Amino acid sequence: MIEGIKLAITVVGAFISAAAAVIALQAWRVGKKTLERDHRPVIRAVAAAQDWKTIGLVEADERTFMQLEGVLLKNVGRAPGLSVVAFDPLNRAVIGSVDAVEPLGPGAKERNRLGRVAMPMDPPMRHGDTYELFYQDLLASWHLTRFRPLRGPLADHIQCTFVGLVKDDKVPAEVRNLGTVARP
Repeated sequence: MIEGIKLAITVVGAFISAAAAVIALQAWRVGKKTLERDHRPVIRAVAAAQDWKTIGLVEADERTFMQLEGVLLKNVGRAPGLSVVAFDPLNRAVIGSVDAVEPLGPGAKERNRLGRVAMPMDPPMRHGDTYELFYQDLLASWHLTRFRPLRGPLADHIQCTFVGLVKDDKVPAEVRNLGTVARP
């Protein structure tokens, strides 16, 4: 009889331990999804402009020209973007990188705002080509924004498309090797 009670206690204890593990795993998954949803970086590329005077045009027109040697990055998300890498998929080459872009914050002038970072590009971008901007969040997940420099009638500009989370196997090896956040 005592042996039967000991066995029953052992079995019940095993079931309780298993249930606790399942509940803990589910709580971790919910916490991770909440963090990913509410605290993710969303980085967009913005044209770094130069007016006609700075490039030496004689006629004073109103057209603004884009610097193809770099872009401005603005993080409109709620978390820092880490290991930010610009990638040229046509040539499979990394063309620029910065360590981090903080979420946009206050600043006396637009050029002094927190979360606004200049990223040099080498080689320079080409109008009409599509580039990819990969960056990690605090949980080491990769995010993607595609951007394309375009000519406009009054001003050159950059068209951005936020793709969002991408699986590790969709991130080019050249980019993945530059990641600084390790998976937990």
